[in-house]
Amino acid sequence: MKASGVNECLQLRTLAASEAVIERILPSRDLPRFAALVTPLEDLQVRLAFTEREDGQVSLVGQLQTRVALECHRCLEAVTIPLTAEFDVLIVRADEEATVLGADHDVMQVPTDEIGIGDLVEDELILALPTTVCAQADCSKAPQLTYPAAGATDQRKPDNPFQVLERLKQSKQK
Repeated sequence: MKASGVNECLQLRTLAASEAVIERILPSRDLPRFAALVTPLEDLQVRLAFTEREDGQVSLVGQLQTRVALECHRCLEAVTIPLTAEFDVLIVRADEEATVLGADHDVMQVPTDEIGIGDLVEDELILALPTTVCAQADCSKAPQLTYPAAGATDQRKPDNPFQVLERLKQSKQK
């Protein structure tokens, strides 16, 4: 029985030889490492285009798109953002190939000719996560980032913490 969803098995060399384009909609929540970092809100739209280069290397160009909720770094509230990833990589099997080809191209090491589609795209999604989630200046819970100008004085009289003690002392004397 053929696996489906994120477990669908792809034959990389066969796909590259036929210059296949795969388009799928996958449940984002079924990608465990990705779902542990975000709250998936939509299914993942995947487009993968395979080609074989003249030197026999498998080339993969992919586009990924979904919407997720992440915690704002400023207000700690959930923020909904669109998440897209585009990548262009060469598929390699061994460390030696990765070292040689990695100097000029992005590479993805896949030890066999088969890989699950979820395994193929999950790292790219994680790499596409933003480093700063909420950079909105109007975030109501964000800390104030302005300070009074030099020489400006505060017109409020500071509270004296000993006033309460003074009142207690006076009330006991009466």
